[in-house]
Amino acid sequence: MDKPTPRPQMEVIPPEVLERIAQIRRGIDERKAEIEKLRKEADGLVVKHTLAECRAIGCTHTHCGKYTCDMADFCMRSKSAHGAAHDYYNPPKPVFKPKVAYPALGWKTVVGGNNRDYKCTIVKETDKTLVLHDKHVLLKSTIYHIEDCTYIKDRSGYTFTCADDPASLDMRLMLLDVVHQEFVDQASQALRTPEIPEPDVRV
Repeated sequence: MDKPTPRPQMEVIPPEVLERIAQIRRGIDERKAEIEKLRKEADGLVVKHTLAECRAIGCTHTHCGKYTCDMADFCMRSKSAHGAAHDYYNPPKPVFKPKVAYPALGWKTVVGGNNRDYKCTIVKETDKTLVLHDKHVLLKSTIYHIEDCTYIKDRSGYTFTCADDPASLDMRLMLLDVVHQEFVDQASQALRTPEIPEPDVRV
Protein backbone atom coordinates (compact mmCIF):
# COMPACT_ATOMS: atom_id res chain seq x y z
CA MET A 1 0.00 0.00 0.00
CA ASP A 2 1.33 3.41 -1.00
CA LYS A 3 2.14 5.91 1.70
CA PRO A 4 0.01 9.11 1.65
CA THR A 5 1.63 12.20 0.25
CA PRO A 6 2.86 14.34 3.12
CA ARG A 7 1.03 17.63 3.63
CA PRO A 8 3.07 20.69 2.59
CA GLN A 9 4.43 22.72 5.48
CA MET A 10 4.59 26.53 5.74
CA GLU A 11 8.06 27.93 5.83
CA VAL A 12 9.32 29.21 9.14
CA ILE A 13 10.19 32.92 9.08
CA PRO A 14 13.43 33.50 10.95
CA PRO A 15 13.30 36.03 13.84
CA GLU A 16 15.86 38.29 12.13
CA VAL A 17 13.61 38.53 9.05
CA LEU A 18 10.60 39.46 11.20
CA GLU A 19 12.68 42.12 12.90
CA ARG A 20 13.80 43.53 9.56
CA ILE A 21 10.18 43.64 8.33
CA ALA A 22 9.20 45.46 11.51
CA GLN A 23 12.00 47.98 10.91
CA ILE A 24 10.76 48.50 7.33
CA ARG A 25 7.17 49.05 8.55
CA ARG A 26 8.38 51.59 11.10
CA GLY A 27 10.36 53.33 8.36
CA ILE A 28 7.27 53.43 6.12
CA ASP A 29 5.17 54.93 8.92
CA GLU A 30 7.85 57.53 9.61
CA ARG A 31 8.04 58.44 5.94
CA LYS A 32 4.22 58.63 5.71
CA ALA A 33 4.22 61.09 8.57
CA GLU A 34 6.97 63.10 6.87
CA ILE A 35 5.10 63.03 3.54
CA GLU A 36 1.90 64.22 5.25
CA LYS A 37 3.84 67.04 6.88
CA LEU A 38 5.27 68.07 3.51
CA ARG A 39 1.81 67.94 1.91
CA LYS A 40 0.42 70.26 4.58
CA GLU A 41 3.34 72.61 4.05
CA ALA A 42 2.68 72.62 0.29
CA ASP A 43 -1.03 73.31 0.87
CA GLY A 44 -0.16 76.28 3.03
CA LEU A 45 1.97 77.91 0.33
CA VAL A 46 -0.95 78.46 -2.08
CA VAL A 47 -4.24 80.27 -1.47
CA LYS A 48 -7.06 77.72 -1.63
CA HIS A 49 -10.47 78.44 -3.20
CA THR A 50 -13.95 76.95 -3.07
CA LEU A 51 -15.90 76.03 -6.21
CA ALA A 52 -17.98 79.21 -5.91
CA GLU A 53 -14.85 81.35 -5.66
CA CYS A 54 -13.25 79.69 -8.69
CA ARG A 55 -16.47 80.22 -10.65
CA ALA A 56 -16.57 83.90 -9.63
CA ILE A 57 -12.91 84.35 -10.64
CA GLY A 58 -13.72 82.79 -14.01
CA CYS A 59 -11.75 79.54 -14.25
CA THR A 60 -12.81 77.71 -17.40
CA HIS A 61 -13.14 74.43 -15.46
CA THR A 62 -16.01 75.90 -13.42
CA HIS A 63 -17.73 78.22 -15.91
CA CYS A 64 -21.38 78.10 -16.98
CA GLY A 65 -22.59 77.36 -13.45
CA LYS A 66 -21.12 73.86 -13.31
CA TYR A 67 -21.83 71.97 -10.09
CA THR A 68 -18.36 70.46 -9.94
CA CYS A 69 -14.85 71.29 -11.05
CA ASP A 70 -13.15 68.97 -13.52
CA MET A 71 -9.84 69.26 -11.66
CA ALA A 72 -11.01 69.82 -8.06
CA ASP A 73 -9.08 66.84 -6.67
CA PHE A 74 -5.87 67.61 -8.56
CA CYS A 75 -5.54 71.41 -8.63
CA MET A 76 -3.35 72.99 -5.95
CA ARG A 77 -5.76 75.97 -5.80
CA SER A 78 -8.75 73.83 -4.79
CA LYS A 79 -9.76 73.49 -1.13
CA SER A 80 -10.82 69.91 -1.79
CA ALA A 81 -7.35 68.92 -3.05
CA HIS A 82 -4.71 67.88 -0.50
CA GLY A 83 -1.07 67.81 -1.52
CA ALA A 84 -1.83 68.55 -5.18
CA ALA A 85 1.22 69.31 -7.30
CA HIS A 86 -0.31 70.94 -10.38
CA ASP A 87 -1.99 74.27 -11.08
CA TYR A 88 -4.97 73.73 -13.37
CA TYR A 89 -6.34 77.28 -13.17
CA ASN A 90 -7.25 78.34 -16.70
CA PRO A 91 -8.46 81.93 -17.07
CA PRO A 92 -11.06 82.68 -19.73
CA LYS A 93 -9.86 84.15 -22.97
CA PRO A 94 -10.49 87.89 -23.19
CA VAL A 95 -13.44 88.77 -25.38
CA PHE A 96 -13.11 91.94 -27.40
CA LYS A 97 -16.43 93.63 -28.04
CA PRO A 98 -16.06 96.65 -30.29
CA LYS A 99 -18.08 99.64 -29.19
CA VAL A 100 -21.00 100.29 -31.50
CA ALA A 101 -22.60 103.72 -31.70
CA TYR A 102 -26.34 103.26 -32.20
CA PRO A 103 -28.46 106.12 -33.55
CA ALA A 104 -30.62 108.31 -31.32
CA LEU A 105 -34.16 107.53 -32.45
CA GLY A 106 -36.02 110.23 -30.52
CA TRP A 107 -39.27 108.22 -30.57
CA LYS A 108 -42.03 109.04 -28.08
CA THR A 109 -44.31 106.04 -28.61
CA VAL A 110 -44.05 102.60 -30.21
CA VAL A 111 -46.49 99.90 -31.23
CA GLY A 112 -45.79 96.19 -31.46
CA GLY A 113 -46.27 94.24 -34.62
CA ASN A 114 -47.97 91.46 -32.63
CA ASN A 115 -50.28 93.76 -30.61
CA ARG A 116 -51.15 96.83 -32.65
CA ASP A 117 -53.92 98.12 -30.40
CA TYR A 118 -51.53 98.78 -27.51
CA LYS A 119 -49.28 101.80 -27.86
CA CYS A 120 -46.37 102.08 -25.43
CA THR A 121 -44.79 105.29 -24.24
CA ILE A 122 -40.99 105.53 -24.21
CA VAL A 123 -39.87 106.85 -20.83
CA LYS A 124 -36.12 106.69 -21.46
CA GLU A 125 -33.69 106.33 -24.35
CA THR A 126 -30.11 105.23 -23.67
CA ASP A 127 -27.16 104.57 -25.98
CA LYS A 128 -28.28 100.94 -26.39
CA THR A 129 -31.95 100.71 -25.40
CA LEU A 130 -35.42 102.20 -25.38
CA VAL A 131 -37.22 101.74 -22.06
CA LEU A 132 -41.02 101.60 -22.20
CA HIS A 133 -43.44 102.70 -19.48
CA ASP A 134 -44.13 99.06 -18.54
CA LYS A 135 -40.37 98.42 -17.94
CA HIS A 136 -40.11 96.65 -21.29
CA VAL A 137 -36.71 97.15 -22.97
CA LEU A 138 -36.12 97.46 -26.71
CA LEU A 139 -32.59 96.80 -27.93
CA LYS A 140 -30.95 99.12 -30.42
CA SER A 141 -28.68 96.26 -31.46
CA THR A 142 -31.74 94.71 -33.15
CA ILE A 143 -32.62 97.76 -35.29
CA TYR A 144 -33.33 96.90 -38.91
CA HIS A 145 -34.97 98.63 -41.84
CA ILE A 146 -37.59 97.78 -44.41
CA GLU A 147 -37.29 100.36 -47.17
CA ASP A 148 -37.12 103.66 -45.23
CA CYS A 149 -38.93 102.43 -42.12
CA THR A 150 -37.06 101.56 -38.91
CA TYR A 151 -37.98 98.62 -36.67
CA ILE A 152 -36.62 97.44 -33.34
CA LYS A 153 -37.03 94.26 -31.24
CA ASP A 154 -37.18 93.41 -27.55
CA ARG A 155 -35.35 90.58 -25.79
CA SER A 156 -38.05 88.09 -26.84
CA GLY A 157 -37.73 88.99 -30.52
CA TYR A 158 -41.03 90.86 -30.85
CA THR A 159 -40.91 93.72 -33.34
CA PHE A 160 -41.89 97.32 -32.57
CA THR A 161 -42.00 100.44 -34.67
CA CYS A 162 -42.52 104.16 -34.11
CA ALA A 163 -46.11 105.23 -33.55
CA ASP A 164 -45.53 108.99 -33.31
CA ASP A 165 -46.94 109.67 -36.80
CA PRO A 166 -50.36 108.03 -37.27
CA ALA A 167 -50.29 108.85 -41.00
CA SER A 168 -47.20 106.69 -41.62
CA LEU A 169 -48.04 103.99 -39.07
CA ASP A 170 -50.29 102.02 -41.41
CA MET A 171 -47.53 101.89 -44.02
CA ARG A 172 -44.98 100.72 -41.44
CA LEU A 173 -47.24 97.92 -40.25
CA MET A 174 -48.19 96.98 -43.83
CA LEU A 175 -44.50 96.58 -44.77
CA LEU A 176 -44.03 94.41 -41.69
CA ASP A 177 -46.95 92.23 -42.76
CA VAL A 178 -45.59 91.88 -46.30
CA VAL A 179 -42.16 90.77 -45.09
CA HIS A 180 -43.72 88.36 -42.60
CA GLN A 181 -45.93 86.83 -45.26
CA GLU A 182 -42.96 86.42 -47.62
CA PHE A 183 -41.11 84.59 -44.84
CA VAL A 184 -44.13 82.31 -44.22
CA ASP A 185 -44.45 81.56 -47.93
CA GLN A 186 -40.75 80.72 -48.25
CA ALA A 187 -40.89 78.45 -45.19
CA SER A 188 -43.98 76.68 -46.52
CA GLN A 189 -42.33 76.22 -49.92
CA ALA A 190 -39.24 74.71 -48.30
CA LEU A 191 -41.36 72.21 -46.36
CA ARG A 192 -43.30 71.01 -49.37
CA THR A 193 -42.25 67.63 -50.75
CA PRO A 194 -41.12 68.00 -54.35
CA GLU A 195 -43.28 66.10 -56.81
CA ILE A 196 -41.59 63.05 -58.31
CA PRO A 197 -42.26 62.76 -62.04
CA GLU A 198 -43.89 59.55 -63.12
CA PRO A 199 -41.60 57.19 -65.05
CA ASP A 200 -41.99 57.17 -68.81
CA VAL A 201 -43.08 53.62 -69.56
CA ARG A 202 -43.23 52.78 -73.25
CA VAL A 203 -44.35 49.47 -74.59
